[in-house]
Amino acid sequence: MAGSKYQRRTERVPMQTFASIETVGVLASNNQTFGVVLDVSRNGLGLRTGQPPGVGLRVIVRLGIGEEIRPLKAIVRRLKLRSQNVFDVGLEWQDCSTNDLSFVDEFEALHTSR
Repeated sequence: MAGSKYQRRTERVPMQTFASIETVGVLASNNQTFGVVLDVSRNGLGLRTGQPPGVGLRVIVRLGIGEEIRPLKAIVRRLKLRSQNVFDVGLEWQDCSTNDLSFVDEFEALHTSR
């Protein structure tokens, strides 16, 4: 939609791999979950999970390449119910360094070359 404040800024690259997410600054006994990475770009990540954080919450996404696990800060921008207890979560990267974005590029290249 023209004029939307969440217009696509970079191409999403589809994939299927795993990531963990943890809510930040929320007191909860279960603030971590795993999900399937659906797509990734330099601006964010699409994730499918059964335990989604709420829209607007800040999270830490952990992506792995080999033995290196990189925590990346993000904010939940959208949440869509796919089926009973299955949600698609749209995350936007926050405060990522150049090194973090290089890691995202490497992660993307690794998981799309398979």
